[in-house]
Amino acid sequence: MVVYKEAAKDGLKFKYVAIWLCKGWDTTWVSSTDLMKIIQDGYTPLIIYYYFGDSISKEYLTENHGMRIKEWQEDIDKLARLINIGAEVLVALEPEFNDSVFEGETPITEWEGFNNVAIEAIRRLKKGAPNCQVGLVAGDWGDYNLDKCIGRAVKHSDFLGFQEMRAYPISAPNQATPSYQEVALSALRFSQYLKRFKKPLLLAYLAVSSYKDGDPLGWETEQAQTIKAVLDKKEKLKKNGVFGIVYFAYFDDPTHQTLYFGEAEKFFGLKTQNGILKKAFFEFTQTRRKN
Repeated sequence: MVVYKEAAKDGLKFKYVAIWLCKGWDTTWVSSTDLMKIIQDGYTPLIIYYYFGDSISKEYLTENHGMRIKEWQEDIDKLARLINIGAEVLVALEPEFNDSVFEGETPITEWEGFNNVAIEAIRRLKKGAPNCQVGLVAGDWGDYNLDKCIGRAVKHSDFLGFQEMRAYPISAPNQATPSYQEVALSALRFSQYLKRFKKPLLLAYLAVSSYKDGDPLGWETEQAQTIKAVLDKKEKLKKNGVFGIVYFAYFDDPTHQTLYFGEAEKFFGLKTQNGILKKAFFEFTQTRRKN
């Protein structure tokens, strides 16, 4: 919880403090008091609520008479109690809900019934924490196919979120294309598509790793260039309805669980674990000052 204070001490100007909660979270991770302290310090808490994770699919949610949905709703009620502090808290709901699925399963993008699941989650959050702002968060896979699964639910949302994540292509061979580093263009294209839903847009997490071939700083220059390119497009993103860009993360985390991007997932930070500033930090701060 003190990371945001370190960022402020380093001279960064920002509005949102992102806090990730996954399945199994409890108030030892973050408490209502912690959230109030963030607000008193002049920032807005952003809860990135990642409950289902990579397991999400129609079958996963509906098997056993929808037991997992019921358990999720109970957890949503617990989340509402956490954020019911009489002040604004943003909730980025189920990031990457449009993820790919195992063979034989139905992706959320092909399930109209997900609207009902999402609407009920938003209703519970709003009932339990009237000051919260809630938005579903889609992964940018280059597929513009969200109308069926959230076309109705988005009307109940306060905003829509999306993400952009990159690491050295060897960590994600299927993305090793000439356009791989064109994150700014990807963000512009996806936000242009999301405009159709007529909601404010949040780039809920921008993440670029500095890792390459066993070297935590092997892609440091590319990380800096990629982040700068996105921030240089702030005004164009704003015209598409983007009201904020949240970076993930401030420090490297060598203990982070490796997932899609493998070892590179440990080195998304603007600073190393030991607090050494990367080139990306300076690009980030310089671009912020210019804009």
